[in-house]
Amino acid sequence: MADSYIDYDGLLDPSFVAPVFANSLVRATNDASDQQADLATPLARLLFDQQELDERIDRVSRAAALPLLSYSQTRADAARRVDVALGDELQKLVARQTRLQADVVVRYEAAAELHLVADRLCQTLGLARALSRAVMLARQLEAQMGQLGKKTGETVEAGSGEEPAKRGGLTRADEAGLLVRAARSLVGLRALWTASRPEDEGYGLAQVKLMDTLRTGLVLPAENRVLTDAQRLVRDFSIASGRDQGDTEWAVDGQRAVSVPSVTRSSQADDVRTTTTAALTVLCLLSPPRVNSTAVEHRLALTALQKQLQSSVQSSTNAVAKALANLATLERTMQEVSARCQDTVALEHLLRSMPAVEPTDGGSGNSTTSLLPSLLSLLDAGSLASYFWRSLAAALSPRVQEILSRGGAAARTLRMNRDRIREATRQCVDHGSRLPDGLVGSSWTRVDPSGGTVSPDRAMAGWEREAAVMVGAVIGPLNR
Repeated sequence: MADSYIDYDGLLDPSFVAPVFANSLVRATNDASDQQADLATPLARLLFDQQELDERIDRVSRAAALPLLSYSQTRADAARRVDVALGDELQKLVARQTRLQADVVVRYEAAAELHLVADRLCQTLGLARALSRAVMLARQLEAQMGQLGKKTGETVEAGSGEEPAKRGGLTRADEAGLLVRAARSLVGLRALWTASRPEDEGYGLAQVKLMDTLRTGLVLPAENRVLTDAQRLVRDFSIASGRDQGDTEWAVDGQRAVSVPSVTRSSQADDVRTTTTAALTVLCLLSPPRVNSTAVEHRLALTALQKQLQSSVQSSTNAVAKALANLATLERTMQEVSARCQDTVALEHLLRSMPAVEPTDGGSGNSTTSLLPSLLSLLDAGSLASYFWRSLAAALSPRVQEILSRGGAAARTLRMNRDRIREATRQCVDHGSRLPDGLVGSSWTRVDPSGGTVSPDRAMAGWEREAAVMVGAVIGPLNR
């Protein structure tokens, strides 16, 4: 096409733009100084170029018609042969796919159905096993509650000088053991109906109606009963306040002497330790699990201990207030308050040496965490004896002020005997901040869960501060 005046290179250029080409064509056929543009010339040129192209296409088509027809015929024949060959192969492929579907797909569908059936049977079997275990635990719990329900009469307080009376053949230690076993049964049942993952035993068991019947008819009443009995055992913790009276004399200003308890029977103390440890184990096992880092761990056990301490403080407050109104009973009352604080000191030693049981270890006692740090943190105190004396002092101050505000003989007697009251209060704090004599050197003061040795006088360290606080609470209003 080199002999053609048509600009094929420009027309075939990828950057070709029709308006630009038309503008260049108009400029090439007109003078820029003319007022009117002549469009006839460029249009005529375009028509001429189009005619030239039509003639060239016509010449090329006539010259290459036979080769083009031959090429098209060859391509059509090849396409026809390919179509025939592919049709045969397609029929064979369809036949093979049909046979494969019959041999594999149908069997796979049947196998998938069998797999689903087997999986559901496995789930049903696991659910049946979990249900069987739940029924076994329920029967075990029912038997344990039946043994607890056979108790009749009253149990003699440990340390009272008499052998513990039996309730239907059960001692306090037997009762405590039954409570622990019942708590383990309850923990096992709770784990079954709270399973939240498919791989956990008992998953889906909560949807079984029988579990609802067991829960409402047996488990919840049994749990309430076990918790009530365990809280009662913690509340009844007493060693020094219920033991035999010895020969040691406690003199105040040389005016009078009262016998001071000095000996605790080792077997009775061990019985109290056993029952209290079992009760706290039950409360630890049945405490709700922690749902976040701010929740209180072993909440039921800590609450029962806190109530026991508050009850002891309240009883001591009422007794001392009554004694201050009638000084004839002052020394006896101070002795009783001292014994209550000794119980508190003994409880602190017990908690220090007792690991806090986790529901996950089944009550095996493998934990090395003590309840004491959590209890002290809850009470915001350095020791239980300190909490006892400071709480008692805070409660006594307004009671003394009340006696003084009423006036009369009671107020005059208080002011006249302030030295006697001061000395009795100091003696009470001094004696009450010590571990009971019968427990010194026993298993109560040997080791704590972390393996460290526990000093017998550890609880009485710093009792002078507590004595000053108590004296200030009782004598302070008298000096105003």
